[in-house]
Amino acid sequence: MIRRTTITIITALCLLIAVACAQAQISEFKITANDGDSGDWFGYSVAISGNLAIVGAEWDDNDNGTKAGAIYIFEHSGGSWNQMQKLTANDGAANDNFGNSVAISGDLAIVGAYQDDDNGADAGAAYIFMRNAGSWSQVQKLTASDGSVINNFGNSVAISGDLAIVGAPFNTNDNGGQAGAAYIFQHSGSSWAQVQKLMASGANADYFGLSVAISGDLTIVGASFDDNENGTDAGASYIFDRNGGSWSQQQKLTASDAGYDHFGNSVAISGDAAIVGAYQDDDNGPRAGAAYVFEHSGGSWSLQQKLIASDGSSDDYFGCSVAISGDLTIVGAFQDDNTNGTNAGAAYIFERSNDSWIEQHKLIASDGASDDYFGYPVAISGDAAIVGAYRDDDNGLDSGATYIFTNVAGPPLNGDFSATPLNGDAPLTVQFTDTSTGNPTIWQWDFDNDGTIDSNEQNPAWTYIEPGTYTVSLTVSNGNAQDTEVKGDHIAVTESELTEFKITASDGAANSEFGNSVAISGDLAIVAAPWDSNDNEDYAVGAAYIFEYSGGSWIQQQKLTANDGAAYDGFGFAVAIFSDLAIIGAPGDDDNGNHSGAAYVFERSGNNWIQQQKLTASYGVSYDDFGEAVAISSDLVIVGASGDDDNGPASGAAYIFYWDGSSWVEQQKLTASDGGGRLFWKFCCDFW
Repeated sequence: MIRRTTITIITALCLLIAVACAQAQISEFKITANDGDSGDWFGYSVAISGNLAIVGAEWDDNDNGTKAGAIYIFEHSGGSWNQMQKLTANDGAANDNFGNSVAISGDLAIVGAYQDDDNGADAGAAYIFMRNAGSWSQVQKLTASDGSVINNFGNSVAISGDLAIVGAPFNTNDNGGQAGAAYIFQHSGSSWAQVQKLMASGANADYFGLSVAISGDLTIVGASFDDNENGTDAGASYIFDRNGGSWSQQQKLTASDAGYDHFGNSVAISGDAAIVGAYQDDDNGPRAGAAYVFEHSGGSWSLQQKLIASDGSSDDYFGCSVAISGDLTIVGAFQDDNTNGTNAGAAYIFERSNDSWIEQHKLIASDGASDDYFGYPVAISGDAAIVGAYRDDDNGLDSGATYIFTNVAGPPLNGDFSATPLNGDAPLTVQFTDTSTGNPTIWQWDFDNDGTIDSNEQNPAWTYIEPGTYTVSLTVSNGNAQDTEVKGDHIAVTESELTEFKITASDGAANSEFGNSVAISGDLAIVAAPWDSNDNEDYAVGAAYIFEYSGGSWIQQQKLTANDGAAYDGFGFAVAIFSDLAIIGAPGDDDNGNHSGAAYVFERSGNNWIQQQKLTASYGVSYDDFGEAVAISSDLVIVGASGDDDNGPASGAAYIFYWDGSSWVEQQKLTASDGGGRLFWKFCCDFW
């Protein structure tokens, strides 16, 4: 279930929404600024750390001027998220766009203002805030030591403990115009100081620094316009690590896909895992988007998995934003079309299970609308995720909103199953259905508690032959965990009571010998009367009758006769039935000589049985009695010819026919290796 709570300053609404397969309850909290106004773009940037969240409104108009920008601090307390403080830059000015990027780590926050003009028009800046005794205050303004016009320093920011990184994607340097750069700052003593400028081994207009993330001694920087072996603007990301106080490029990451995917437009890193967005990937359609998870092992990074949305489609821009925390990652798709409307937006939660990332939830706003752009920014901390919808209209057109979801992790592995029926007469076929949670990938069923694995299917069926009470167990695993569910005395099988039904032919006559041969398959039975006369009173032409069990009794469905039947053919001397097919022997048929014999295959079409084909032996001769015994199973037929003389007079033979898709074709003639005269071999035959 999802519980939704809308918050301005206090909780205002609670709504329950079902989420498939979730045991825990996903809670949705909607937050808006208490002074929100049209065009603020509240939710353009978001960050979350524990019980604290920070939301940027880069176009907020305030005392610093039009579109000076602001950020809002929220704290989770008493079951709801409450606005604690609104922060603006101490020296903010109009069009600084303070709040276009935000990050938080414990009691520290960093805020980008990429159009700050201290080092020239739109050179950019970033601000460090600290919480002290419950109150947040600005402690330092950061600018690049070599900042200049239109560097857009602060376009992206990240912070981890005493380290911060700020992207300046329009920085012009030795790599070319707008090649981009990122700056590392470290807190020492009472201030933050720039310790290094990072640049990629790239070319001009790569926009290195368009996205940044940091985790301990590792940082990742996106350059989504990088041209490489994958094509123009294919994009790249760069991993840097700190060693002895110095940062050096460890590896360049690229995707093995096409140009113009803009791999690196968003990045995130957590421990040994990094995720990179490529919001114009085309796997699910043009610009549907993708994200790539890389794993660090043995000193290098390698692609672990490419993520795409299970329901992705063109222009979703899945991967426009990414975040990762331990075994959970979230990917935004701000132009996803869903029940909320066109470009309403969505975000997807993936969870790592062993070496695979599995989509757990698709998040959409419970009150979303077209063009809200829900999912443009995302962040995650533990099992709490925050998603911005900066064009939400609650406080006016494009005033913006943000949603916080808790309990987003997938349900724990828990084995469970259902069965139907739970009781009945033997033989009893039971359908078992896996209802386990936690994405199991292996199933081990023991249907009778004998310690033997009876099935590895997810949803098997099992037939109990003997009466008794049976304990059933299911063991499931997903690569990380295993769980067993045991249900004692779960299936009760009773001994069936025999019920007698006497059936006769609707047109029965003396000496027809109805019941001379019989066969049954499920709810269908066939009964022959080989001495039945036809309308011309020709004796022993023969007939067979189809009966169906319905409503507690057996009802004659149809009388079958050969379309070329003649006196003494004995049609019905042997019968067999399988599903919608029946075969009827006529050993007295004279096509290949007197009593050479034949067999007829009938097929059910709707409620009618229609003669499909007449079978005769390719080597049939008089008195072979082909058709004296018959059997059928799926696409195979066997017909006995007890009078065949291959191994001596009446030594006998049998013929195998198979269905080739359009007709029955004789496949092989069988005779006994030690056959002799008058053995009447194969007087009866069957498939087992």
